[in-house]
Amino acid sequence: MVRRRIQPVDQYAVRSGLITDYQFSSLRLLINTQTGVGSFDFRVSSEQGWDFLEFYLNGVLLQRWSGEVGWQNYQFAVPAGVSQFEWRYTKDANFSSGLDAAFIDNLYLPQNSPDPTDPSAVLSLYRMPSRAPLIELKGQAARTYVLEVSDDLTLWRPLSTNILTGSLMFIEDRQATNQATRFYRAVAR
Repeated sequence: MVRRRIQPVDQYAVRSGLITDYQFSSLRLLINTQTGVGSFDFRVSSEQGWDFLEFYLNGVLLQRWSGEVGWQNYQFAVPAGVSQFEWRYTKDANFSSGLDAAFIDNLYLPQNSPDPTDPSAVLSLYRMPSRAPLIELKGQAARTYVLEVSDDLTLWRPLSTNILTGSLMFIEDRQATNQATRFYRAVAR
């Protein structure tokens, strides 16, 4: 069996936003990854040497492209842990060329899977003077938690859905100021 890579089509790829001179369009992704190799396909149609597609990992510029660059694949080392990936299309002071855009498709990142052994969360409630209650949620990094609220321990409603980037986060319950009694629980997904 021969596997052929299908060339990306512009209409299904992410395209940089419409910008003018001295502006940039940025796409950021914050995600928990394993050590490995990441990759994405890209295309650039810009003013050669002046307008660029730039790729950053944790704020460090890894690569930049300019001019008429047909679809290519770029591979890069990915560290373990929570990282920020950013694709930025930047324009200089004047002139435009081509489509004046960059395209990204077929992103691959080696993701960390949440530890299935114990996804339970620990909640702590802090009453703040003249402010809404603050809920502290301790859980597993990279796991999704739905913070639910109830007035009677029977009917539960979602208050907030979050992916923990670390092991701790704080959520403010602004709706609690009018309630005599509130109960909270966190459900791992």
